[in-house]
Order: sequence, then structure tokens, then C-alpha cells
Amino acid sequence: MNSPHTPGTETPGAPASIAQPEGSAAMHRIEDVVGRGMCVGCGACSAATGGAIRVTIGTRRQYEADLTGAPEAAVRAGSRVCPFSDESRNEDAIATDRFAGLQYDARVGYFSTLKAARLTDEGRLMGSSSGGLTSWVAEQLLRRGRVDAVIHVTPSHTDGAPMFSYTTSE
Repeated sequence: MNSPHTPGTETPGAPASIAQPEGSAAMHRIEDVVGRGMCVGCGACSAATGGAIRVTIGTRRQYEADLTGAPEAAVRAGSRVCPFSDESRNEDAIATDRFAGLQYDARVGYFSTLKAARLTDEGRLMGSSSGGLTSWVAEQLLRRGRVDAVIHVTPSHTDGAPMFSYTTSE
């Protein structure tokens, strides 16, 4: 399963080339992604359209694309880069082009090395969201003077504001 994959060779579990039919009635476009509340506010559509598609705080108090007033050409361009639109290439197709010489595993995709880690302090581990390693590394970098500050998210606690905001720890 962890064998190198190169185009034209069979690797068990490797993604096949994805043919994405254009104009299919069942196709999810950016309009569907936004309309169904699946937009995560990544901003790819805004970047691809020079801001013609705006990213704003939506009704769920999270960033999301706002297609209001965007020209049809911009909406189509945004749909071609939206990670949840069927008009965009998915991560497996992009990875096959870029990383085909690396090892492949159907569960994680292409990789050169793969490691897993977590805290061993049970008290801190139980208070973490996913192992606590990122917070621990940030603390170590600050304590050792390797960075001046760490920018991270924190709960907002403000009515009508986004659920999270950015803060700096020094």
C-alpha cells in the first residue's frame, strides 16, 4: 500500500484520474456550496476573481463567500477554484500531478514521511482538542525565544461577532 506511484502504473488504492463532466445537472457549483451552507470562507474564489466575489461574515457568524452582485464570469471562475465545487479539481487529482513520485496510501494520500505525536501529560492531553502538540510546540518556541509571538485563534465571546478571533501570545 505504501509503494511509490508514478503516472501509468497501478498502485493499490491510488486515485484514478477524475473526469469531471462539465454542465452536469447533478453537479455542485459554488452557488450550491454557498446556498447549502457548506462554504468555509477559504477565500479562494475571492482571490481568483480579484475580489469580485466577496468573503464576509455570514449568518452562521463565520466567513463565507457572498455571490451577491458578482458577475456570472466571476462566479464561474470562483466555482473552478472552490474546494467543494464539482467544477474544481479535487485534491487527489492535484496531488497526482504534483506528488506522483512519492509513496501513496489511500487513507492519507501522497507522503514522503509520516509521523504521529501527542502529549504524554494526561492532564494537558484531556484538555486538548487533538493531542495538544501544536499548543505545546508554540509554548516551547516562545519559552526558548525562537519566536517573538504566536498568532492563534481564540473564542470571541462577543454577540454578533465571529465565533473566533485572532489573538497574539508573547
